[in-house]
Amino acid sequence: MNRTRSLLLLLLERVQGALAAPCPAPLPPPVLHATSAALLRSKRASFGQCATHLPSRRFHTSARRPDAKPAPSSERTDQERESPHAGTGKTLATYEDLFEQAARDSRTKATFTRVLEVFCKKDVRRRGHVEFIYAALKKMPEFGVEGDLSVYNRLLDVFPKEVFVPRNYIQRMFNHYPRQQECGVQVLEHMENYGVMPNVETKVLLVQIFGEKSHPVRKYQRLMYWFPRFKHVNPYPVPRELPRDPVDLARLSLQRIAGDLDARVTVYEVQPLARVMR
Repeated sequence: MNRTRSLLLLLLERVQGALAAPCPAPLPPPVLHATSAALLRSKRASFGQCATHLPSRRFHTSARRPDAKPAPSSERTDQERESPHAGTGKTLATYEDLFEQAARDSRTKATFTRVLEVFCKKDVRRRGHVEFIYAALKKMPEFGVEGDLSVYNRLLDVFPKEVFVPRNYIQRMFNHYPRQQECGVQVLEHMENYGVMPNVETKVLLVQIFGEKSHPVRKYQRLMYWFPRFKHVNPYPVPRELPRDPVDLARLSLQRIAGDLDARVTVYEVQPLARVMR
């Protein structure tokens, strides 16, 4: 009994001494920082040891030649951004050379149409057809085919068929393929400037190329509405080809000057004075 009591007293004294002992003071901030830095270094070292066992991948590159040129930049310069046809100048010159080579013998309608056939047979996809059409429009007056409707239809036939037709209303709303549609409108405006009236074949080609609700088809509808109305509005029409004889040209001028449409122009031929004296 006394032994148990003494053990209990000894245990109680030890518990009281442990509770009465002061708590250890916290470490100052520099010590904490140093400890954390040491932990980080140890973690990095252990990670490096693990990483050394991983296989490293090497990239083999060839040495650059001293005379090698830098790769062309994909960004356009300010001068190219300002000019709308900056990127097509070289291509237009190339297609103009095709017409110049074909025109060495003669500048006729057959030569012009032969160049169109060569371009159509050269590539099935008709790459560069927009630049080619612009070059052809520029060369038409030189070949004397600016007033021929069949040549304009052959020029529209250069476009690929059923490629630029919008498939839904969203494509139609956002002007599907605007560059190609603008080129088609330019062809129709060229016809308008030279007084060439389109026909049914022109409409069929435009519908096959751009669709029924496209800008070129709308331009065609405007031409078909206004051209017949203004075709005979001038009471004094001027022929498309003026006469080269000065007498005929003077007669035509006098008929236009006269106010009466029934007026007649008489031409008198005067003999030279030397013949009269004889």
